Amino acid sequence: MDEEKVLFSVIIVNYNNCDLLEQCINSVKKYTQGVNYEVIVVDNASIECKVSNVIKKFEDVILIENTKNLGFAAANNIGVKRANGKYLVFVNNDVLFIENTLKIIGDYLRKINKEVILGCKLLNPDLTHQISYSQFEEFGHLIGISFFLYKIFPKSAFFNKYFLDFSEDKVEYSVDIIKGAFFVISKEAFNKLSGFDESFFFFGEESDLCYRFKKEIGEVVYYPKTAVIHIGGATTTNANFFKYKLAAIARLKFYWKHYPFLKRDIFYFLHLLGVLNRTIINFVLAFVTFDSLKLKKAKYYFLLLFVRHNSKI
Repeated sequence: MDEEKVLFSVIIVNYNNCDLLEQCINSVKKYTQGVNYEVIVVDNASIECKVSNVIKKFEDVILIENTKNLGFAAANNIGVKRANGKYLVFVNNDVLFIENTLKIIGDYLRKINKEVILGCKLLNPDLTHQISYSQFEEFGHLIGISFFLYKIFPKSAFFNKYFLDFSEDKVEYSVDIIKGAFFVISKEAFNKLSGFDESFFFFGEESDLCYRFKKEIGEVVYYPKTAVIHIGGATTTNANFFKYKLAAIARLKFYWKHYPFLKRDIFYFLHLLGVLNRTIINFVLAFVTFDSLKLKKAKYYFLLLFVRHNSKI
């Protein structure tokens, strides 16, 4: 491969799901045509499957095997060091291409000729629309989250940070955050920002990168004229405290990193209020319905009351 002419470096972080990884790579190779690209897989020390057995099925796929699980941000940074493309495409291993997305995005990037972080439309496996972007949390959003007002007023920009997803999504939008399942940034801009902040282990790294990008470089763009399927974004009934904890730590870490003292503490209080409300509601529902999952969630939310931005993972 001529390294000088690689337009896109597709970077996929994998951990313990080789079946999804194989489907993801297959879809990239099936639908990507007319554009020079490379695929880099960074495996975070999977123990439930042997990732090399997947990679050997594909020609030219680069495999990097970490000796331990370094988290999503750190693994992607490692992948970038091997990347030859002008643009980096960060893709979750549970994403499936369904059209020539890289060619469509490449044509758009050439047309606008400016630095952007770009994301496309995310779809559920049944091809229904999935939340693909959001806004940075502000006071009203946290009030909405804490008291479930975002559900009552889903089209309210004040209460619901995802309110834009109720638009027709036929033209590109300037947004705050592109969801991390699929997004594109130039390697030059990524390196200028020193990559992902590796203190974000699994959640929040894209929010942090988008915040720094908007502050220092350019615009974050949602481009709905192409789409990919994001399997993991579909609704699930599974409750996993490790994920709850990581999400809470990431949220608080973002507050502590980017917001001034008073705003940070107000947001922290509202976060705790929302967690407390969810603890009580899930406990009551578990008692009334004898639902063990609700009881488990009540326990998890209660434990989140003691999670801080610097809590150990």
